Amino acid sequence: MILRLIPVHGDSLDRAVASVGEVLIVRRADGCFAQLADEQAATFIRDLALAGVEADAVQCDLGPGQAAIPATASDLRPAPVELVASDGVRVRRVHLGDATADVLRRHFALIRAPSTQAQRTCRRLLRDEDVMFSWQRQAFIERQAVRSVRRTSSLRPVIFGPAPGGRTGRERRAFASDGLLARWAFG
Repeated sequence: MILRLIPVHGDSLDRAVASVGEVLIVRRADGCFAQLADEQAATFIRDLALAGVEADAVQCDLGPGQAAIPATASDLRPAPVELVASDGVRVRRVHLGDATADVLRRHFALIRAPSTQAQRTCRRLLRDEDVMFSWQRQAFIERQAVRSVRRTSSLRPVIFGPAPGGRTGRERRAFASDGLLARWAFG
């Protein structure tokens, strides 16, 4: 199911996105869209409404088009919409056990205990005050905008790499309390 996302009186998108298993959020010149499984749509729409984001079901193709070149980025800084054909982030909620293990992991675990900041973050995860999710970003840019995009954003074109339909870049992790997705989607 594809939903058009419209911020009404808030932009707490991160917590709502973390409530579903996996979702693809696509940012284009004509709006911000979310694609997810049909059985998770009702929960997602309810959580978006509580977050101050309106969601309308639409019928559209989220594909980038034939003339677009894949690009990847290591952060969620929004790229100028007029230069990007399609900017997508695949978001997946990280299970609690994996999230706490990731937060408490230290390189020299036998010598030192986890830091107090890591312990506080772990406590917030265990009390369900925060959620960890992993994200992977892939954008598609027009050929004539390659140099402009490199100058004005963190996107880098993928010239020699996987097929345009495949994922590029590595999976990164973030917390819902950081608000990174909302700044990227509506910023």
